[in-house]
Amino acid sequence: MSTTPDTTPAPADAAGAANIVEKRVRSRPGEKRRTRSGTAAWHMSKQAVTLTVSDVMAMSEHKVHEYWVTQRWGSRKTVVCPHCGTIDAHLWRREATRWQCLACKRGFSVTSCTPFANHQKPLKEILAMALIWANGASGIPALEMRRHVGGKFVHVFVREHKFRESLMRGFNVGLMAGDVEMDGVHQSGRRSVEKRGRPQASPKLTPEAVEEKFETLQAKLQADSTKVAAKAKQSKTRATTGVKDGTYGMTLHPDRRIVICARSRSGVPGKGGKRTRVGVGRTEGPLAVNAIIDQFLAVPESILNTDGAKAYIEPGTKFLAHRSVEHAKELVGPAGENTNLGEEFARRHKRAEQGIYLNIEPKYTLDYGAETAWRSDTRRMGNGGQLEHLLAITLRNGVSQFWLGYSKGRHREVEFLAGEGEVPARSSGPKKGYSATGPKNVRPPR
Repeated sequence: MSTTPDTTPAPADAAGAANIVEKRVRSRPGEKRRTRSGTAAWHMSKQAVTLTVSDVMAMSEHKVHEYWVTQRWGSRKTVVCPHCGTIDAHLWRREATRWQCLACKRGFSVTSCTPFANHQKPLKEILAMALIWANGASGIPALEMRRHVGGKFVHVFVREHKFRESLMRGFNVGLMAGDVEMDGVHQSGRRSVEKRGRPQASPKLTPEAVEEKFETLQAKLQADSTKVAAKAKQSKTRATTGVKDGTYGMTLHPDRRIVICARSRSGVPGKGGKRTRVGVGRTEGPLAVNAIIDQFLAVPESILNTDGAKAYIEPGTKFLAHRSVEHAKELVGPAGENTNLGEEFARRHKRAEQGIYLNIEPKYTLDYGAETAWRSDTRRMGNGGQLEHLLAITLRNGVSQFWLGYSKGRHREVEFLAGEGEVPARSSGPKKGYSATGPKNVRPPR
């Protein structure tokens, strides 16, 4: 009799599958049931949490002030006068917590000529708010932030947008080269004007409602099967002022925007992307795609990875190589072609738009896109490092260009579209601001 162990694979029947499940569920004591992913391992590690809100609130006023000085200038010996640009150990006025420039003799503080100039909240509270905002994986809504820090909603909303503005102006800049992916994600659009400022409640589901919904879906699918029905549907349900998308060949809602990201691969297995830049277009067409490539990519030194969108075909000929994957057929091409980093950005941004911020106005699309790009690039950075990175960018971008006087009705009137520049924008929803003749049917700014 042979003693060779039987290596014949078990039959793939129901009994065999049940045995496999039984073995997985009833693992031996101390044995892992499943392998932890790299993302979960990072978030559970000590390196992921290096600073807490309790640590910030326990800081003395002097230590908080030193923290801000370090993030803006590096040290007290390399303080830069925001008025004349002189770098020196300027005269420190301890009682006023201000410096006097040794060259121009003008006074300034650690927040002078920054988005937080003339702040009314203590630096410690602003620092704690910045840490809470940085801790969000995909964002922190202003209403939730207000529950943490208190104060008026409009003030919290403006502070959050000052961070986004700084990331848009100071982080979403510069050229990238190497192995680069590009992809677009849809945002806003259908009925955004109706939904803005109105409570959205789902109807109660009943068997009759489910049956009616199923019949409606069947009718819709049958109608969309012919071109005549599709054109009739477009003429009735879509705005005539919209633009036609080159990829899908349909007219988009005038409020629809496409957030197009360009992400540079790190080249290290498991590390993902290392740098992200974003732009916003009305469609994922040649106008927006070419503008983003010209602004952010060193074309002769890069390799382009995209999906099968038509807008990338002509620009792809200028790169060292152009790899594309047809997502209608496969997620990864036969030679490993993929846009996984672009899909990761799209998931994170959709999670922010649909689950956190809810119905972002089109004119602020680039602001939120820059926030998503920053969160994607710093996802494997400890939250203390994220806070330092965020403050360093914010404090070095000068005075806010768009959010000064927001609570008094001075709102941004343009949006930034790739290939079109500054385009006049309108606000959606109820009229913003306070009535000059007294409160009537208005609400505070949003």
